[in-house]
Amino acid sequence: MKKVSVNTYLARIKAGLEWAKAEGYLDRVPPIKKYKMGRSLPRPIPQDDIKRILGQTKDMEMYRVINFALFTGCRRSEIVRARYEHINGDTLTVIGKGNKERAFYLLPQALPDRKDIGKIFKFSHVSTLSNYFRDKIVKPLGINARFHDLRHTAATTMLANGIDLEMVQKILGHTDIRTTQIYADVSQKISRSKWVK
Repeated sequence: MKKVSVNTYLARIKAGLEWAKAEGYLDRVPPIKKYKMGRSLPRPIPQDDIKRILGQTKDMEMYRVINFALFTGCRRSEIVRARYEHINGDTLTVIGKGNKERAFYLLPQALPDRKDIGKIFKFSHVSTLSNYFRDKIVKPLGINARFHDLRHTAATTMLANGIDLEMVQKILGHTDIRTTQIYADVSQKISRSKWVK
């Protein structure tokens, strides 16, 4: 098994142990040591591939999800948990990493159709979302992309279009500006014309 896969399982085990502690089944969460991995750079999807992906997406629900991810930079878990009740005017509040809430301006392109109540998207699990994206959309096109790369694409596009680094940090929910700075570095290395329509 690859180290990255082991780390994914360890993260899930840790999340389960943290839940058990929060519910009173455990007094403390034992330390879990993951493999040290080199930090990989964000992998934004080139604009031409984005057009091909959207053109290949026949399922309108998945088309909506992809557009939402591209215009918001939301993580898979945030998309799966997103509810219409969390929209207040033009602002959407999502539950992010570590169960932290963050709110951001919701562009009409991200969510053109709105209801009053219920889940925004039908997908109930992050794996279902990722597997559908990989197996039904990008693999048949010969594109090497993960669903999470839509988040990288959103961040890179925001920066390429002149959105302030601190604003992008807030939109993405990064606690440390240095994480957002990585996207700025990648954005500078890539030709602006690749990301901007």
